Amino acid sequence: MEFDLSQIPPMPAFYLLASNAIQPRPIAWVSSQGSGGISNLAPFSFFTVACVAPPVLSLTITWRRSSTGLSPEKDTLRNLRETGECVINIVTEALAGTMNQSCGDYPPEISEISALGIATVPSTQVTPPGVAASPVRFECRLRQLIPLGDGPGSSHVVLLDVIHVHADDAVLSKGMVDPDKLASIGKLGGDGYAGTETRFSLPRPIIGQ
Repeated sequence: MEFDLSQIPPMPAFYLLASNAIQPRPIAWVSSQGSGGISNLAPFSFFTVACVAPPVLSLTITWRRSSTGLSPEKDTLRNLRETGECVINIVTEALAGTMNQSCGDYPPEISEISALGIATVPSTQVTPPGVAASPVRFECRLRQLIPLGDGPGSSHVVLLDVIHVHADDAVLSKGMVDPDKLASIGKLGGDGYAGTETRFSLPRPIIGQ
């Protein structure tokens, strides 16, 4: 099949094409705090490293798709606008169920952390707490918000400066995060998730030798 994007609606057609084809996607489980002091926690799978020097992570926050009557702007985006800080908690297989529960459309005044009884730890350089059971946590400050589009299907690309990283000794080998010990998960299309048990290595080719 061929898809001319000028002839099909972005929502849901392109969303379904992209989310089912671009996979597995790493999951940023983002804890943030608004100016009123309420801490929120939500997962996002449009997430990656944007730059190494300076250390910058990229997170895309889409328009809220639910019909619950809540504002289309998600709590995480509002909190980043208000306070400019967050923690990105890496999701492991053991945390998958709790992470999924935090996807629910809670009202802004309800903290997912409190509602789900999620244990947290104070951060080192930012105000929002981290998820205690997450073995790798990136403390971040907002660098830039880039709006894309308007209305359903629109989003904000969020660039975050990483200012501190916590890595549990239990997931380290020789001072670095060990993928075998981390056992993180990724997002597939629909309700699907994938682990990282199956791996293979391919040496990078050296051209001209």
